[in-house]
Amino acid sequence: MRSAYYQNPGNPVQLDRLPTDMPSTIEVPAPLPLARQAAQRLMYWLFVSMLLTLVILIFYPPYGIGWLHPWDQLFAVPVLLFCVVSCIAVRDIQPVLNPLCFLSVFLLSMSSKTPVWLLTHLICGTAAVLVYSFGEHWLCMSTLSPMPRDAAQSARTIGKKMLIDTSLMVVIAFELMLLRNTGINLVVCYGMIFLLVFLPLPTEFPMTRWELCRKSLASWFLYDARQLPGLAQSPAGVSIVRILCTVLVAALMMILLIRFQSGILTQYLESAHASINQRLLELRYEGASFFTRFRYGVVAAIAIYGALSLHPILITLLLMVSASQRVIVTATMAALRSQQAPQSNDPELPNERHEPMMSEKSETACLQLSRFEEPDSAIVVPPTILDSLQDGNDIERDSVFLGYVVADHSPVLVMRETLNEHVHVLGDSGSGKTSRSLAPLAEQLIAFGDCSVIVIDLKADSLELLDTLQKAAAKTRKRKKIRLPLKYFSNQRNKSTFAFNPMQQPFWKQLDINTQTDLLLGAAGLTYGTDYGEGFYSTANLSVGEEGMKQGPQSIAELAEHLRQIAQQAKKRGLNPEIVKAGSHVLETMKRLGSVEALNVSPATGHSADVLKEAIDLSQVFLEPQLMYFHLSSTLSPSGAPEIARLVTYLLLAAATQTERKHPVYLVIDEFQRMVASNLEYMLQLARSMGVGMILANQSMADLRKGRADLITAVEANCRLRQWFSVSSREDQERLIASSGLTVDKKLSYSRTLNDKDEQSESWSESEEVVSRLTLNDILLMNDHPKQSIVRISRGAGYAQYGGMPVIIETDYHITKEEYDRRRNSEWPNLTGSFMPGTITAPKSVVNAPAPPIDDDPIITDEEIGRATPSDDDWAGKDLYEALQKSLKRSGGTRRRKK
Repeated sequence: MRSAYYQNPGNPVQLDRLPTDMPSTIEVPAPLPLARQAAQRLMYWLFVSMLLTLVILIFYPPYGIGWLHPWDQLFAVPVLLFCVVSCIAVRDIQPVLNPLCFLSVFLLSMSSKTPVWLLTHLICGTAAVLVYSFGEHWLCMSTLSPMPRDAAQSARTIGKKMLIDTSLMVVIAFELMLLRNTGINLVVCYGMIFLLVFLPLPTEFPMTRWELCRKSLASWFLYDARQLPGLAQSPAGVSIVRILCTVLVAALMMILLIRFQSGILTQYLESAHASINQRLLELRYEGASFFTRFRYGVVAAIAIYGALSLHPILITLLLMVSASQRVIVTATMAALRSQQAPQSNDPELPNERHEPMMSEKSETACLQLSRFEEPDSAIVVPPTILDSLQDGNDIERDSVFLGYVVADHSPVLVMRETLNEHVHVLGDSGSGKTSRSLAPLAEQLIAFGDCSVIVIDLKADSLELLDTLQKAAAKTRKRKKIRLPLKYFSNQRNKSTFAFNPMQQPFWKQLDINTQTDLLLGAAGLTYGTDYGEGFYSTANLSVGEEGMKQGPQSIAELAEHLRQIAQQAKKRGLNPEIVKAGSHVLETMKRLGSVEALNVSPATGHSADVLKEAIDLSQVFLEPQLMYFHLSSTLSPSGAPEIARLVTYLLLAAATQTERKHPVYLVIDEFQRMVASNLEYMLQLARSMGVGMILANQSMADLRKGRADLITAVEANCRLRQWFSVSSREDQERLIASSGLTVDKKLSYSRTLNDKDEQSESWSESEEVVSRLTLNDILLMNDHPKQSIVRISRGAGYAQYGGMPVIIETDYHITKEEYDRRRNSEWPNLTGSFMPGTITAPKSVVNAPAPPIDDDPIITDEEIGRATPSDDDWAGKDLYEALQKSLKRSGGTRRRKK
């Protein structure tokens, strides 16, 4: 079987491709085994411990074993000395947290040649080491992410000092009890253990005493984590090492009881033996059966010897929990306080990046963000992993957090270069695309402070994305001293908006008329294809549109007016009336877009100087980091929402060819399927080459197929990262299963046969077979889970090295649920430079203009109509792509992106 087939079905991480540097800020716990598996493991090790202590109780003589000498010392003494010397040399207790070290102490304790004083120090020191390692383990487990790493390190340093003091107290207490072998010392030591267990807990402590003991012991015996980036590793080693050390200490406790309390144990066992024999004689005189007497003797013996063998185990566990309880409580409370504290927004934090120069327009918008710096409610937003990434190593600082791999809970950290090559998010309505993908990604990108983020919200039924931009911009300004201006646009008449006139963009006049026409008509969806009928109407639309653009309109409304005049005066202008009639769709579409006031603001419309000054300029997003939000409701205000979205996308790419690209730009489009058109495939390719990362979200792959427009292949080929929050359609499920890769699974076979003599025989067989990594059941279970999704990265980078295979991850809200709900219901802003549509008396709108009369009589002509008919592989979408590429080449080296 090929080695490539042996891929982990849960997490196919390619270990040989992982960076050597582990994350310095991300540290999360691995999941514990299931309850049934955990119970089985615990019962197994409890049985082994009781068996070992019972053997020592029955066969170990009060003064030790003489025949071990000197063979025990040949192994035990060198190993023990080596571990102690190593511990002193490295100034760390880790070398003595070794089963061989514990085994050496056990062998020396068994020998009768070991002096009493040395035996006392060995047993007490070993118990202290176990207490220290248990406390250090839980100290690490209770101070993991999202607790900030600096706070965690501070808590761990304080906790280790407390553990050292506690361990010394354990050594002193046990040595006093052993050296002064009196009843009062025994009572005092046992009393101290139980007193420490029942110390009062703080009132705000998040768990009960029983939960504290249960969780700390379960973590100690069961916690294991793969050596993966971001997964917390226990400082006491793997679980098998911790369990063996605990079992050996329990065995040492039994040796301690026998060596120093042999008289008490002997008297107790003799008394119990006499009582059992007396009871057996009474049962015989009463006429009890042999079975009854045998059952009583066995039960009584098991109860007595079982209690004695269990006694040192319970003492060991009580000692571990009680001696380290103060440290455990302190660390847990420190983690709780850090999670309840608001995020660090100290305005005095040092500026880690230079503050970029901003234009006067952007500075005005930035100053308006001060009203959004603090939450309007009393809801406290706890720190999350997202807040600590910017303080990590080079890889962490350039990564975004997506969630945790379900199989082993390792964090999914994706390099930003992956987002530059497009992201596609898929999921049904309500599956969490916005709350668990778009909003966290937008907030993390803004946190970098060196890029622009543009959000096109085609759902626009709530304002969580807009409020996320506001809060993230305020946080970045306080954290990094970087101001990110925010501008917003809406096609609803009841919301204030910034102006956005495509024909007033600074780069617009640098484009030739053909490119301008391609941009407008491509955005309007007026290029249909290259077939016989489609090619004719596409060419007619382009011809009519070019004629209107020759008049030099300053807005779409003016263009619509020019097109109306052209339709009325086609013959006078020397145009073919048939072409004008075939291109009448252009006029109707431009009339609809011309009715959107915010799209047609110009010096001639009577708007204030602030509105003109603060109008949206797409070229600025490449020159300085800033934020833009387009609220395009397709339900409440359907006037050209898809066309406006495509217009923003096309103009953004056109701006990239005409502007020096100093900063990366990310375009987030929610409900992407509403702007699907036949020429968007080239836009995805062009955006990738222009350095514009697109984050697209829609409900189903079938939504990307409308008429002759089919973007399924384009999205699959051009999106490096894809995420499925739900996969409902059968076609999507089969496509995902087929692309999930293959793995080797074990196949169990069972057969039962009857021979001629009616004798039955059974046989089991096990074989390996190659199967799909993802099955239909995996997808259905993921669909049903409220927090799970499937992520596939076609080419890995950084810590996200999954070999191009999909993995199931779990993602929660990046903020509290209450804070997210508050953001959904936030108020629409009203910043300086915005205006309320309908408050300005503009020139007469083309919307109310009478319909142009068009001659019905056909005209037969031999002239060439419009442009040359494009071939099957060259059409309007490709014309636009090539026009922008030529424009980019004409711009020369001065407009190339700076490295």
